[in-house]
Amino acid sequence: MQNEKKKIIMSLDLSIQSTGVAVIDGDNAEVIAYDNIPIGSKEFNGDEMKKIIHIAETVLSIANGYEVTHIAIEDSYVDKKYQGTGKTLARLFGAVYITLYINGYTLIYTYTPSQWKKITTGIGNKSKEGTHKWVCDNMVDLGEFHSRGKNKNDDIADALGLAYCLYKKLNK
Repeated sequence: MQNEKKKIIMSLDLSIQSTGVAVIDGDNAEVIAYDNIPIGSKEFNGDEMKKIIHIAETVLSIANGYEVTHIAIEDSYVDKKYQGTGKTLARLFGAVYITLYINGYTLIYTYTPSQWKKITTGIGNKSKEGTHKWVCDNMVDLGEFHSRGKNKNDDIADALGLAYCLYKKLNK
C-alpha cells in the first residue's frame, strides 16, 4: 500500500494592501495557520510591482513551509468604476499564480466570492460581516470584525472560508 501524501490546503484572498492567507488540513478542515500579508502604504516607495513580487514570494514561502498540496485563490470581479484596482488585482493574481505554478504547485483552483461563499456558507451573496461570523462560528474565532484599519481581519476570514470551500470540493 502506498503512503498517500497528506492534503494541505492554502487559500488566498489577494490584495495589494493586505492579502489574507489560510492553511488548513485537507482531510478534516482543521485550521493550521492564518494571517495576512500586510503592505504598508509607505513600503516599497509606492512601487506596485515590488509589492506584487513581495506578495508572490511570501506566498511561495508559505506554501513551501507548510508543504501545501492544493491552493485556492479568490478570483475577483471588479466593477467598471474600479478598473484601476481591477488591473492591479489582475497583475497580482497573475504573478502569484505563475510563481506558484513554475515552482511545482499545479493544483490551483479559483473561485469567485459568490461561488466559494455559496459552497461554504450556503449563501452566495453573504456580507463580509456574515462571512466573518460564519468563520468564527465554524472554524476559528477571529474576534471582533474589522474591515478597515490596523486590526483588519476580513481578508483572513475570506481566506479561511475559501479554504473550507476547497476542502468541501475535495472531500465530496
